[in-house]
Amino acid sequence: MNRIGVLGSNFAGLTAALEIKHALHEDVDVTVMSKSNRFLFTPSLIWLPFGWRKPEDITFPVGPVLESHKVHFENVEATRIVPERNEVETATGRRSYDYLVIATGAQAYVDEVPGLGPERNSHNITMLEHAQPTQAAWERSVTDPGPAVIGATQGAS
Repeated sequence: MNRIGVLGSNFAGLTAALEIKHALHEDVDVTVMSKSNRFLFTPSLIWLPFGWRKPEDITFPVGPVLESHKVHFENVEATRIVPERNEVETATGRRSYDYLVIATGAQAYVDEVPGLGPERNSHNITMLEHAQPTQAAWERSVTDPGPAVIGATQGAS
């Protein structure tokens, strides 16, 4: 039986794990490893700053969904991949695999451009931990409007 490791539990990781398990049934052992134990419906991040959604409205625990499809879930962060040994290292030990799917998602580099970032002069909604402070900034701008620039930063996400 092949052991499939999947890093990441959001859209790509969840989809890959479920599709592999449904296609191969009992011929495969699928384990999803993710530092987050919640699925985030990323397209709804746009609604958080305006108070139209709350984090609990756009997330759900991913473990029970995976387990109901006979896919194992481990709430661990991968710290290193060792392809020559077919291993993933985590804070709690090593995990072996025959095949590995890397679906860890995007990472916003908010400090890629000097002067930008949530603690400085900009806000974004690319990740849950960024969208929440953006809500506070939006509320401040509504009560005390001032100059604003809305844009995108090349290479920052």
